[in-house]
Amino acid sequence: MARISSFTVFVWVTLIVYTIVAGAMVSVVTGTTYTSPYTTTITQEGQMYRYSEIHNITKGTQVDYAANFTPDRRVRWNIPLFPDRLGFYRKDTWLGLVWWQMQDSPITEAEIIADFDTSKNYSKYSFDYGGAFWTDVYVYPYMYGNGSFVYYPINNSIANNKLTILLGTNQTSYTYFDIGILTGIVTGYNSYGAPAEVSIVIAGIWWILLVLGIVKLVIG
Repeated sequence: MARISSFTVFVWVTLIVYTIVAGAMVSVVTGTTYTSPYTTTITQEGQMYRYSEIHNITKGTQVDYAANFTPDRRVRWNIPLFPDRLGFYRKDTWLGLVWWQMQDSPITEAEIIADFDTSKNYSKYSFDYGGAFWTDVYVYPYMYGNGSFVYYPINNSIANNKLTILLGTNQTSYTYFDIGILTGIVTGYNSYGAPAEVSIVIAGIWWILLVLGIVKLVIG
């Protein structure tokens, strides 16, 4: 049988079309729903981001950052089985039902105290760094609404079980076609928030088509 037969062409064309169509669908699924940009003005850091939110949090509770983020983010202080830690999460962009813990989360109270910059008055972290959901986090001592501190420095604030946390991102919407939307199919768009089961199916089909196309070219 000829290596480049009509079936070979069919497999490779299907692979290309599948990649493009899947990428287009993911682009739509992960698209932004923002209607009005908002920046937090209570701190200088909040003004650096196109989208940001700042909330106070009390130990043992959780706070959702949902007004200016898609997908929503969540901060939880005192993760079950892991006391004295703050977990940072984002809601999945496919079903909107599952909260995924962001990469490099959680952080401990001890880390926050050790990382506190007294010249800037915050401890800074980045989660899902470099990806579509890259989120910068600033942990401040507990503040009043005008930006002045109730407790200072950060260890005193933690001792009183209260913190103020700012989340900010400049990458909340696609203003151009992200090439990762095409290459992301290799892992089933897991890094774009696809549930594990969906990722396996999407990537599985792509890899089957690729292997079949290679086999046809090599063996015939």
